[in-house]
Amino acid sequence: MSLNAPSRGNNFGWIRVNDYIVVPKKLMLEPYITYNIRTNIFEMQAHSYSNSPFLPGVQIGRYCSIAQNVTVAGFAHPIESLGTGLFAYDRNVHQMKEVMRDEGLANLPTAKLNNKAQPSIGHDVWIGEEVWLARGITIGHGSIIAARSVVTRDVLPYSIVGGVPAQLIRMRFPQEIVDELLDIQWWRLSIKQISAFPFTDAVSFVSAYRRQNGHELPSWEPPKFHLWAELKALS
Repeated sequence: MSLNAPSRGNNFGWIRVNDYIVVPKKLMLEPYITYNIRTNIFEMQAHSYSNSPFLPGVQIGRYCSIAQNVTVAGFAHPIESLGTGLFAYDRNVHQMKEVMRDEGLANLPTAKLNNKAQPSIGHDVWIGEEVWLARGITIGHGSIIAARSVVTRDVLPYSIVGGVPAQLIRMRFPQEIVDELLDIQWWRLSIKQISAFPFTDAVSFVSAYRRQNGHELPSWEPPKFHLWAELKALS
């Protein structure tokens, strides 16, 4: 795993002394991943990199490429209550604690929040710069999201989407090839295994994979590592 942090401008530099990184205690990581950020460590699988931070709970598959300034929608405020502000739903922030202390309020009821989970990002996904993602959506395997798009719903596997809101631009491959790729699940293989086939052309890859009985290849299961435990051992 590689940890990088943005330096001045658009270049990247190593993590600096006294930078803080949030590492979930139970998170297990696959090798060959790069975080070009300086904040949270989140779930990302082998051969993926991200130039954008995500909160814990997001799931990012293998062989993914995520550009800078990709953001996920914040949490939902209550819209059925009298107001949508802090007094309706949050008792833990310092502002509300001061209000309750000053006005002698021991407790206040809270409105129900309907917050969806972080996005689920499949394998071989490419997300361009400044993309906005809604919560609770699934980004299908092999899909591409154009820069500065606003994605409000699920993205089909191997589709290219873009715009505000994001709409289908075209499919990467004919549907029969898409079906073959989804059936093969090529991301279960290591780069060494993939290199035995003509991987620079998806159609040729599918043909060779079937011809050479690629389905008989064992799935690549790299050893995962517990980053929190390893960092704790260094302290």
